[in-house]
Amino acid sequence: MVNFLTILLLFLQLIVLVLILLKLHKNDLKDDSFVVSNSMLHEVVDLYSREILQDKVDSLKQQFDLNPRSKTQSIKPYTDARNILLSDAAKEIMKKYISKKCQRDLLKFYTIDGLILTIVAKLKLKG
Repeated sequence: MVNFLTILLLFLQLIVLVLILLKLHKNDLKDDSFVVSNSMLHEVVDLYSREILQDKVDSLKQQFDLNPRSKTQSIKPYTDARNILLSDAAKEIMKKYISKKCQRDLLKFYTIDGLILTIVAKLKLKG
């Protein structure tokens, strides 16, 4: 009877040890999925900036007089329109170009506003 209880106790300890190791491994996988999702986000933003946003910004520049010496210069309205364009682009990236799983992984570390601000900041650096 004592041998049976000893074996049972060792078996339970082994199960607990396996569960602890699985929990630690699961936490590592969460961190890995965030790194992959964050990398995907930055790649998507880079591609979007190069392929789609650049044309929109160029056409926006043609609508405004950006010469600072000109009497009709409209740098402030251009900046406001560009900020609106970048905000809309960030929302479009979130809706169309980032998968739901990637969004879920990113929203574990960012708030939705923080994630959109991160995208807008990266777009400003690129554009």
